[in-house]
Amino acid sequence: MSTTWVMVANGSRARLFESRHREEPLHQLGSFANPGEMPIERPAVEPYIAWREAHAARFARALLAALGHGLAQHRFERLIFVAPTQFLDMMRLYCDRSLRNCVVGEIQHDFTMLGSTEVHERVAPWLEPSVPHAVSVRPDSGRAET
Repeated sequence: MSTTWVMVANGSRARLFESRHREEPLHQLGSFANPGEMPIERPAVEPYIAWREAHAARFARALLAALGHGLAQHRFERLIFVAPTQFLDMMRLYCDRSLRNCVVGEIQHDFTMLGSTEVHERVAPWLEPSVPHAVSVRPDSGRAET
């Protein structure tokens, strides 16, 4: 049985969940906030867009560094990204090969405001079942048995 981490993020905040198998609720490992979203003074509209993108990119790299640290410690084998399209694109851009090889699912939505039960319902198809189903085909009948 492998461990799956689920990173639910947007440009402002993120939550990291762990799953050992599909039937158990997700366990929240941590939450993150983008410190770049906190400054009181913000630039005018056009520079603000570039400023916000730069802070989102920095936040994406910080999240990926945390995931890379978990992977280096062998804390998970599978990874699911859940983020709005633009932030998911950033995560893909900065994701290194070792993390990319762990990704088993990507969902292009913002689930950061959902509770862990709702997140679990939406990512369940990508989680490992608790009991692997062995299917074999009998050579004499051609029918599958479980």
